[in-house]
This record gives sequence, structure tokens and C-alpha cells, in this order.
Amino acid sequence: MYKYTAIFLGNSILGDDRIGLIAGEMLKERLVSHGIDVHIVERSGLALLDYLSGYEKAVIVDSVKTNKYPIGSVIVFSPEEFKRAKPMAPHFLGVVDAIDFIRNLKLNEPKKVIIIGIEVKDPYIISEELSRDLKEHLDKIIEEIYHKILEFILS
Repeated sequence: MYKYTAIFLGNSILGDDRIGLIAGEMLKERLVSHGIDVHIVERSGLALLDYLSGYEKAVIVDSVKTNKYPIGSVIVFSPEEFKRAKPMAPHFLGVVDAIDFIRNLKLNEPKKVIIIGIEVKDPYIISEELSRDLKEHLDKIIEEIYHKILEFILS
């Protein structure tokens, strides 16, 4: 039996960076019903190894700032594409490093990994509220993330 995980990252005091945490809370029950382990965490870098190890497929969801897409866009990256894109995101400092680390050391790494980024205006503003741009499109963003996760996991 395959094992799948969806890891939702964010920081609860950094305004739009909360979007990953909110998406995880809103999607947890639906994803668990498909046999997907859901982790909602405010960690990054090598601390993510525990959440990645032992799964067949892993999805990492967090805010990104690429300046290439409208606010609220949901973008899918492979780890290699993500390295090249170099988006701003508080939690992506070390996420790709964690993936490389677990692969290089063969620590029961996931066979396939994607990173789902939600384009935000600024992930570093201190606030406990999402920006109006994200709030207005939250339901659409959540549904898009849900479908992209299922499409990846079930492929």
C-alpha cells in the first residue's frame, strides 16, 4: 500500500504566510478521507525530514512570492523547478535542502515530491490576518489546492 503525505507550511503571525496553515486546516478532513496523512506545521528546513520520511509521494504547500503570477495563483513546482524559480517564502529556506538531504542520504525518501505555492503579495508582513486579496479568493484557492493534491497523489 502506498503512503502519501501533504505538508502545509506557514507562520501564524506573518499575515499571508498563514495561507498554508489555513489551507491545511480547511482540507485536512477531506484529504485524510483519501488516505493522505496531513501535517500542518510552522517549521522548515531539516525539521521537515520527519514529515517527509517513509512516504511514497509528498506534497508541500506554502506561500510564495514570485512576482510572476496574480495574487492567489496556485502554482505547482517540482523541487528542481522550485530551485530555479527561487521564490521568496519564509518556509522555503531549506525545504529543497531538506528534500536533497533526505534523497542523498537515502533516508526512506519520498519517490515523488511536488511543491504547491500560493502566490502572495508579501509573506513577511506581521499580522494575524490574511490580506484582502487572499481572503476574497480563499475558497477558490483551497479548491484548487485540493484538486492539485488529488491529481498528483492519484496519478
